[in-house]
Amino acid sequence: MFSSASLVTEFRQRRIASLWRPLAALAIIYVLFAVVTARLPWKLPRLCPFYALTGRDCPLCGLTRGLGLLSSGRVREAFEKHGRSLIAGAIGIGWLAVYSSKSNPEFTTVSKGRSHGS
Repeated sequence: MFSSASLVTEFRQRRIASLWRPLAALAIIYVLFAVVTARLPWKLPRLCPFYALTGRDCPLCGLTRGLGLLSSGRVREAFEKHGRSLIAGAIGIGWLAVYSSKSNPEFTTVSKGRSHGS
């Protein structure tokens, strides 16, 4: 029979696994928004509620523009727009690599050095 500890562990793993897809969808939408807005010939209005209330940049202001510039290869401008856009881009790429390996079991099998037949 199943022990209660194994059922709890399985429940937690399923709950965590169920969060990957919505988070991945939001990340993809955010990246597409950043890529598109970086290429627009005009500036979009600021939508930051912190900026609207205080008139000061929040810690994330400029990150979307920075990631958009980074996606088009303009690294220096991305760093000038927001210093942490390079770090956020690296984290995003790493997260995407981990997510793609979790959703594709053949990828993890090959990456661990085992053949498909074993």
